[in-house]
Amino acid sequence: MITSLVKKLSTAPRYGYNNLIYPRLLNLKHRQTLRRNRALKNSQQGKRCFIIGTGPSINKVDLASLRDEQTFVVNDFIKHRAFDRLNPSYYVITDTGFFDSRAEDDFFGRNLHEKSDRIKTTTKMFLNVVGKDLIDRRKLFINHQVHYLSMQGIFSDHFNFNVAIDKTVPAPKNIILACLMIAVYLGFEKIYLLGCEHSFLAKPIRQGTIHDIEHFYRANYHNLDPNDAEAVREQGFERVVVLSYEAEIGHVKQLFKNYRLFYQKVKKNHPKVEIYNATPNSFLDVFPFIDFADIQFKRHGND
Repeated sequence: MITSLVKKLSTAPRYGYNNLIYPRLLNLKHRQTLRRNRALKNSQQGKRCFIIGTGPSINKVDLASLRDEQTFVVNDFIKHRAFDRLNPSYYVITDTGFFDSRAEDDFFGRNLHEKSDRIKTTTKMFLNVVGKDLIDRRKLFINHQVHYLSMQGIFSDHFNFNVAIDKTVPAPKNIILACLMIAVYLGFEKIYLLGCEHSFLAKPIRQGTIHDIEHFYRANYHNLDPNDAEAVREQGFERVVVLSYEAEIGHVKQLFKNYRLFYQKVKKNHPKVEIYNATPNSFLDVFPFIDFADIQFKRHGND
């Protein structure tokens, strides 16, 4: 007991710095960049939107029904066969791994260039501010409207945390939660989640192997030695090499706690906001479920 207490006391200064002081320092460092987000505040007030993850269920969704809707897509959604027809309203990339590029022709360098070239300029970009120097230096997304998010610290029930994107927000641990913070800031009042299975713990995990996270697209994890650091990095799989099932449980538990704390804050500060999970067979039970087929859409004369 004494050892546990000593350990907690020894980590308290670092905990306070990472969650209370450092976010404020980042606010000062990025104040000009984050201030640009204010132009979007409540710009979509009262409207609805759809946040589309990369889970395999998206392959069974008729994305044509969303073409007149406000839509968020994330990460490598550009790989979806209907991406160009969907023409999403917002494209969000906050995982720092996407900006871990040492050369323009390495995995993430090519990945960013493809997105810069293919994503239509009518789509607003939301990127992690840690990638801003790289984006500016390589002149990527120069014709897009680009906004940045600063993320540091954790969601906690022990202190107040900020979820307004004109200042530093807690690191969400998942891109969907980042999208939710953006959507609420923009003023959307009815938010639907798609492709958000969150089935991270549903399959066995073998320590030191590459965990085959399920997406709507197939990733070539096979025949790749997880101990070959350069090969893993070149294929962009650093984020999916896992340590153990126990460690994965810890990450998922914190993620679901983040969702819960965020939702509690939204219900208190934005009581008109409704969030629904329309993903079939999803583990994400923080938000009420709804059947995608029960959502009303505009009818098209040629449909």
